[in-house]
Amino acid sequence: MKNQLSKMSQTEIEDAFYQDLAFGTGGMRGILGPGTNRMNVLTVRRAAHGIATYIKSLGDEFVKKGFVIAFDNRRMSKEFSLEVASVLSTYEIPVYLYDAPRTTPQLSYSVRALGTAMGMMITASHNPPEYNGLKVYGSDGAQLNLKDAEDLVHIIYQMDAPERVMESEANTSFIQTINYKMDVAYQQEVTNVIFSKERLKETNLKVVFTPLHGASGETVASIAEQLQLQHFHYVEDQMKPDGEFPTVRSANPEEQDAFQLAIKKGTELEADVLIAVDPDGDRVGLAVWHEGGYQLLNGNETGALALNFLLSQHLENGTLPEDGMIFKTIVTSEMGRAIASTYGVDTENVLTGFKFIGEKIRENESARRFTYLFGYEESYGYLVKPFARDKDAVQMVFLLTEMAAYYKEQNLTLFDALQSLYKKVGVYKEKLISVTVPGASGAEVIAKALESVREDLPKEMANTTVEHVEDYLSQVRKSRENVNSISLPRANVIKFILEDETWVCLRPSGTEPKIKYYIGVKNDSLSKAEEHLLKVANWVESWMKVKLQS
Repeated sequence: MKNQLSKMSQTEIEDAFYQDLAFGTGGMRGILGPGTNRMNVLTVRRAAHGIATYIKSLGDEFVKKGFVIAFDNRRMSKEFSLEVASVLSTYEIPVYLYDAPRTTPQLSYSVRALGTAMGMMITASHNPPEYNGLKVYGSDGAQLNLKDAEDLVHIIYQMDAPERVMESEANTSFIQTINYKMDVAYQQEVTNVIFSKERLKETNLKVVFTPLHGASGETVASIAEQLQLQHFHYVEDQMKPDGEFPTVRSANPEEQDAFQLAIKKGTELEADVLIAVDPDGDRVGLAVWHEGGYQLLNGNETGALALNFLLSQHLENGTLPEDGMIFKTIVTSEMGRAIASTYGVDTENVLTGFKFIGEKIRENESARRFTYLFGYEESYGYLVKPFARDKDAVQMVFLLTEMAAYYKEQNLTLFDALQSLYKKVGVYKEKLISVTVPGASGAEVIAKALESVREDLPKEMANTTVEHVEDYLSQVRKSRENVNSISLPRANVIKFILEDETWVCLRPSGTEPKIKYYIGVKNDSLSKAEEHLLKVANWVESWMKVKLQS
C-alpha cells in the first residue's frame, strides 16, 4: 500500500481518504486502491463485518440459512470474495462460494436455489477496469429492498474503522465451494425461456455473441450447445474473463464501441444479429443488420420487440394468462404499455432500479394478484422468467435469438419487425440527457434546482400543455382538477405528462453530482417523433440550465 501511495498525487490522496466509501441501498462501488474512499481489502472487510452483524441480528434461523457469494471477471473480484467469506465464517455463518466467475443473474438464482438468507455479487457492472463493487441480495434473490438496505447501511456505518477489521481468520468449516450442479440447474432454467427449441435447432439465422471479457461467456456457450444452435458464433478474443478488458474501450453494451469486434466478425459471416452482454451478465445490447450495416437498438426498442414477441408466442400457444402483468420503470418507454394492452395485459410502473421489479414479484408470492410475464428498464435490463430476481442477460440472449429466428422465417429482420410495431401502436422515441454539476457543492446545486422546479411548476413545456405532474418525493399526482396519491416509495423524482403523451422526468443521481432528464414522445411517423423529441429536449435543457444556475 505504501508503494501505491507514493505514486499518488496530493489530490488523489485527499480524494482517497477524505471519507469512507459510501455503502448505499444497492451496495458499494468505487475505484480500487488504498484509502478509506476506495475499494480494497480493508473497506470490503468492514462491509462484510457489517453484513455479518446484520445477519446475526435477525436470529439463529436466519444465520443457519447462510450466505452465497459470486464474483465476475474484475480485478480483485476473487480476492474480495475470499475476504467476505473469511469474515462471515468467523461469525459461524455458512458461506457458499463460487470459485470462478459467474453472472449476477446466476447469483440471484443461487440465493433462492440454496435457500440462503442473503447473497453478494462482487462486480462493478460495466464501469471502467479500475472499479469494483459489491451488490447485496435478500433471501428472495432480489437486491435488498429499501427498508432492509437502510437497516444494513446503518449497521455498517457503526462498524469500527477499517484498520480494526483485519483481526479475524477464516473458520474454513463454515465455507463450502459451490459445485457444477448449480450451473446445470441455472442453465436448465434458461433453456425453459425458449418457446420452440426445434425452431432454434433448424434456423439458418446467424448470431454473433460477445460477453465483452465478462462472466457470461462459458454459460452462454454451454446453453447454446445444449440447444444445438448451428449458427451461433463467438467473438473469440472476448470470450475469456479478463478484468483488463484488453480489446474494448468500453464494456458497456449500450455503446457502439462495445460492438467493434462483433461488427467485424458479423460482417465477415454476414450475421443477422449481434448480441453483447456486459461484464456481470445482467445487461444486453442488440445490433441488427439493416441496409448494409449494423444498427444498434436502444434499450426501449429491444424491450418493445422482446415484449411483443413473448406475448405473441403466449397467445399462439394458448398460454397467455388472463391476469398477466408486465413491469417497467417510470423512465422506460410507454411503448411497452401500448403493446401489452393490445394483448389484454396490464402494465405497472415502478421506480428506477430493478430491485423494485423484484420486490413486486416477491409481494405477489405472498398475496397473489397477477401472473408475471416480463419486466424491463430502458438501461438494457430485462427479466423474462423470475427464477432470477435481477436483470438476466443470459435469458435474453436466447429469447432474442429465437425472436430473430421467428422473424427470419417470415423473411423479416428485427428492424422490419420494429417498423411493424410502430404501425401497430405508434412511434415512440426517447432521449436521456445527463448533466454533471462539478464541485463539492454539485449535489446541493441540483437539490436546489429541483426545489425551484417544485415551487414554480411549468404549465407548458415546448408549447404543449402539462396535464399531470407526478412528484415522487411528496408521493402525489397533480392535475388541474385532482390530486391523487402515488403508491410507490418516496424518491426525489419529478415526472411531467403532457397532453400529447409526451413525458419528461427529472431524476438526480444518488451517488454522483449528476441530474438526468428522461424524455419520451409519441407520434404517427418517425420523422415527426424525432423532430418533436429534439424540440422538447432542447426546451428542457434550456429550462433546467437556468434552474441550475440560479
